[in-house]
This record gives sequence, C-alpha cells and structure tokens, in this order.
Amino acid sequence: AAHFHMPIGISIDCTGSLLVADYANHRVRLVEAELTLPPLLVGLPPKVASTYLEEMTSLLADEAFSDVIFAVNGEHITAHRAILASRCAYFRTMLSSQFKEAQSSQPITIGDTTPSAFRAILRFIYTDELTFADEDIIHVMRKAQEIELTRVYNYCVRYCRL
Repeated sequence: AAHFHMPIGISIDCTGSLLVADYANHRVRLVEAELTLPPLLVGLPPKVASTYLEEMTSLLADEAFSDVIFAVNGEHITAHRAILASRCAYFRTMLSSQFKEAQSSQPITIGDTTPSAFRAILRFIYTDELTFADEDIIHVMRKAQEIELTRVYNYCVRYCRL
C-alpha cells in the first residue's frame, strides 16, 4: 500500500483514477478509484485550438499594416500603434497625440538595446510569450525596466539567478 507523507495536490484523470502529488516522497501516485467526472465536464465539446500566437507573430513580422517604425542601432523595426498602446502604458504615452513621436512619420529612435532584444520585447507585447537568446538577457531586462514591462523584467531577474 502507498503511504503519503505530504500530499500537496490531487486530480482526477479521464479514467476516474486519482492522481496525488506527494511532496515529501517526490512522487505523483496513481490511485485507481473509478471515480466519475462531475456532470459539468462530461459531454463538453473539445476546446477549439487557438491560432492567436501564430497570427500575432505573423502580424508583427509583416510590414503591410504596420504604422510605426523604430530605429534600433540603425535597423528599422515596424509595429502597430494600436497593439503597442493597448498592451504597454509606455508606448501608449509615447504614441499619444501630445508627444512628438505621435506626430512624426519618421522612425522613433530606441537606444540602449539591440535589435534582437527589442524584437523579443515586441514579440512579448504581441503574444505574451518571451523568448530571447542568452546574450540578449541584459538588454531585454534593461529595456523592460525602462518601458515598465514588469513581468518581463521580473522574468529576466529570475532567469539570471538560475
């Protein structure tokens, strides 16, 4: 018989078996219990697969509908004002009508970072996923702090501590 020392979580799988996470024993134990799922879960249609991540990544890469250009170390990177303003208070302020960046059709200079680090930040703004090369960590962290993307900054700090 299984002995549980510090169970910290339970779940029921699709066969009615009980899964128990036992912290002290470093185990996930399967207990065949023949439980039935709650009626609310039985017969639900399968979840529709999301294409959001792929579509937003594609939108960011496609210059066709972009309406703002950033200049990062001489490289031009395009984006969409509405998405930037809706997801980041820094860009909402920068691109609002009272600032020069909102009035000009010229590229907006972004300093103190690399093009790849800035692209990682834009990808996060568009998709809520953060991916970057190890050599970009400091640039991503500094720019995230500057533009007040707290979740990105905190992730980078934790990443550096590993």
